[in-house]
Amino acid sequence: EIAENCKKIKTVKIDLDNETWRKHQDYLRKILANNEELEKLTLWRCSAEFAFQLEAIKSYRFKLKNFCYKNSDRGSPSNVEENCVFDFLESQANSLEILRLEEWYGIEVFKLNFKMPVLRELTIDMYDVETTIDWDKIDVYPSSSIKKFHIDSYRNNKTRIKIFNALFSAMPELRFLIMDYLDNDVSVGNLMKRR
Repeated sequence: EIAENCKKIKTVKIDLDNETWRKHQDYLRKILANNEELEKLTLWRCSAEFAFQLEAIKSYRFKLKNFCYKNSDRGSPSNVEENCVFDFLESQANSLEILRLEEWYGIEVFKLNFKMPVLRELTIDMYDVETTIDWDKIDVYPSSSIKKFHIDSYRNNKTRIKIFNALFSAMPELRFLIMDYLDNDVSVGNLMKRR
């Protein structure tokens, strides 16, 4: 439990189900709004609709350095949730150094990550990445700040080489690449040589 009048919190980790979020959302938003010095925020199993409504975002005066987020266990995020995550990340874009998204929030959120000027570590769960995206036509703004990229829970699909080519082109200063659940018929060494 955290007193809502605390104003010096630097790290918050909240793991609540949707029902608990509904019940305590005003209280939790006050905690976030009252802590201008907040640097690290981790939210597990909460709906973006509860955490990142526009009126709540406008009250947040912190500038996060580290943000980790996993949506509820209700399946893939809705369009509304994707928009809420986009709005929140946009509000924090100039300060985020480490970003971990435990779900796929759509191509617009994906592209926004590469426009963050000081982001150096990025983790994205690409399990539900749309296979209908033409990765040859995706215009991703190159990020010179991203040094470490972690693809979490990558599902095998026919567009994987195009995805890697798009990623490598967008991260010219990439030094560390971590991939989970990648099958053995793709050679990471060969992919890196293509850069």
